[in-house]
Amino acid sequence: MKSSAVITSFALCWPLIVASQTPPTGAISSINTGAAPVTSGPAKQDTAKQDAAKQDAAKQDVAKQKVDRSDLASTVLQDTGHARTALKNSDQTGAAQNVKDALAVIGQLQKGNPAGGNSGSNSNMVPIYDEWKQVSIVKPLTTAKQSQDAPAIQSAGSLNREAPESAHQQVSEAAGHYTNVSLDLNMAQNRLQAAQSAISEGNVTAADASLKALQDGLTMVTVPANLPLLEARQNLALADNLVRDGRYDGASAALNAAAKALADYAAAQPAKAEPVNAARQEMTSSASSINQNVAEMDSRIHSWWNLVTDWAQQ
Repeated sequence: MKSSAVITSFALCWPLIVASQTPPTGAISSINTGAAPVTSGPAKQDTAKQDAAKQDAAKQDVAKQKVDRSDLASTVLQDTGHARTALKNSDQTGAAQNVKDALAVIGQLQKGNPAGGNSGSNSNMVPIYDEWKQVSIVKPLTTAKQSQDAPAIQSAGSLNREAPESAHQQVSEAAGHYTNVSLDLNMAQNRLQAAQSAISEGNVTAADASLKALQDGLTMVTVPANLPLLEARQNLALADNLVRDGRYDGASAALNAAAKALADYAAAQPAKAEPVNAARQEMTSSASSINQNVAEMDSRIHSWWNLVTDWAQQ
């Protein structure tokens, strides 16, 4: 889901050091030069491991922040679908509450742009990573757009996408073929406010039209070169779910499928091949020993997923 050299200067605090003050060989000098101690051997290895662990934890945090924002954006779509259902059932009070809830979530998203979110001019666009949802929120919307038909989708989120029954099943084709699905917060807020006003005026038709416009306004982009990355993302999320369920054979198959997708991407994008192949090799290696490293798999998978999402945005 980017080191700097630091130059430090120091001065000895003793005005003069004569030969008789030089500590004997093997003694510990009390003179503090300000320089960091030099480590070697086991101590140096431990430090390297600690630094690597900190980096992995940071990557995992970034990935989870991306997923958290994605979940909030999905909640806006879910509330929008529920509001349309309520209007269809002549429940204007319920629809008004759904719209109010959706606007509150947009407020949460607009309060800040945490690490891992978009930055600059794109901070208003929130990517939706539907692969982490047990119930797909955007699938009915992407299906409608693909068929160039805009039916009255009353309840987005009706498709259940649980982990596959077969322990060896994996995502072999990028579902939906949209490599980037995003929610424009300003657009969504404007549509919801328009629907809110229409509901208060008793204009159900106008309210539903505004809510449908929000659903239709979901940004869906396909970059053919990034389809392998989408497939890798989906398989990584699947592997994470299967590890949590203790279905290690299935998780291994999903990891290998993600690695294969990355191999395809690296072959087509030689400029990015080195880091992509490094991640691919890590996945392949971990796939053969998941049951021996269960405690570390969540962190590893989120770290890989974060890398894949970043490559898709480059």
